[in-house]
Amino acid sequence: MMPWEVLGKNSGVLHINDLAKSYGGQEVLRDASLHVKPGMRIGLIGPNGAGKTTLLRILAGEEDADSGSVVGRKGLRVGFLPQEIEEISGRRVLEEVLSSYAEVLQAEEKLRELGAEVAAREEAEERGTPDLVRRMGAVQDELEAAGGYELESRAETILRGMGFQEEDFERPVEELSGGWRMRVALARLLMDEPDLLLMDEPTNHLDLESLLWLEEFLLGRTGALMLVSHDRYFLNRMVIHIAEVGNGALALYAGDYDYYEAEKEPRRQALVAAARVREKEREKAERFIRRFRAKNTKARQVQQKIKQLENMEPVEVPDSGSGSISFTFPQPERMGRVVADVRSVGKSYGETVVYRDLNLVVERGEKVALVGPNGAGKSTLLKLLACVLLPDYGSITLGQNVSLEYFAQHQLEALDGDRTALEVMEEKADGLEDAPEVRSYLGAFLFDQNDFYKKVGSLSGGERARLALASMLMDPAGLLLLDEPTNHLDMASRRVLTQALKEFRGLWCLSATTVI
Repeated sequence: MMPWEVLGKNSGVLHINDLAKSYGGQEVLRDASLHVKPGMRIGLIGPNGAGKTTLLRILAGEEDADSGSVVGRKGLRVGFLPQEIEEISGRRVLEEVLSSYAEVLQAEEKLRELGAEVAAREEAEERGTPDLVRRMGAVQDELEAAGGYELESRAETILRGMGFQEEDFERPVEELSGGWRMRVALARLLMDEPDLLLMDEPTNHLDLESLLWLEEFLLGRTGALMLVSHDRYFLNRMVIHIAEVGNGALALYAGDYDYYEAEKEPRRQALVAAARVREKEREKAERFIRRFRAKNTKARQVQQKIKQLENMEPVEVPDSGSGSISFTFPQPERMGRVVADVRSVGKSYGETVVYRDLNLVVERGEKVALVGPNGAGKSTLLKLLACVLLPDYGSITLGQNVSLEYFAQHQLEALDGDRTALEVMEEKADGLEDAPEVRSYLGAFLFDQNDFYKKVGSLSGGERARLALASMLMDPAGLLLLDEPTNHLDMASRRVLTQALKEFRGLWCLSATTVI
């Protein structure tokens, strides 16, 4: 059941009216309003923790707002892809993607059964065949009206676009990794063709080939789209409006991300000027009240000024957006010329061969980016270098004075949700000589005093990513192995991470779907 009121069919897609939401006294949304029209493709942006995911969850009916309303068009169908999906099991891949069309598929099975019965009766020369044929015709008409004959073909096309091979279609979903299960959920959502598609960082689990396919698919849709992404190129390709979440409100820009960046500061300066004018009006009214409050001849004017002050709403000026993580990686001690020597390494998962006789020499000063489709072995190579995985054969040798830090693609899931951000950092610092000031590291990663004591489980995806990076830097290392480090980071944080990597005098090796 949708958590909103219903309007007539010609009233746009939905109206978001003065939504407010708080968690434990922390206000996330306040007076958030937006009108979504048919065909709008909206990029939802804002710093980590600003309330983007919360807004999508409210629109999807997975959370209730504290106040305000969402008014939707009659018959509106909404689809939602969250950052993290619930466990999917019990079906095969193709069956899961088609799960919303169970009634149509049952009608197709019924048609086959009727066909077999007609053939049997004709062969036995029994009566009643014309009645069965009429029933078959009625079922066939229903199937054609519902597009039943095209469903399976369309589902297979979407799955191939998501990177699945034909042999994967009959695999049980529970056999897949988390990233591939997310692709199944995305394929099912695209198959459902909702009127309003809500997507929370849909590119995080896609390789470049699948990402390009998804872009073309979404651009071909006629329904409305609202998505969260920190990928500037993806936003410029996909959206025609930007909705910025900040200070609990929504600000709409009629253009792509480049337009938003060019327009944001002039808008802010206009609000700064309006706030100055409003403050001068307030000071003038207060001076008049203080001066003439005791004069009976001015009582009426004084009451008018008091009422004017009561009705004078403050002009809220958004932050300049300059806040972003600010750090430099600890510079390591000098290493030998050869940092890592990979010789004749092989690695397989069951019958799937990832590496066969891999040879690689990584030398001091190199910066290595691993690219390729999902399943090509990017994460596996990083795990082998980090000694998280052992090769089936061959050897991997680290050079002289080489210490390493490994940032796993799913490291966020490994953080203890019951610990506070401060406890995570203090545990990593425990036992280190000359351990840096933990609070200063958290501050560099945009955690303020109130954030220090938040449970990890209550942090947004971006906040957990920043915490994981901050804890990694507590122990300086000469070799940084980073598996998709930009997932969940907002754009300002990505820029700072990029600059820090450029300035790092050690060696880094990273995998990334998009250029950072």
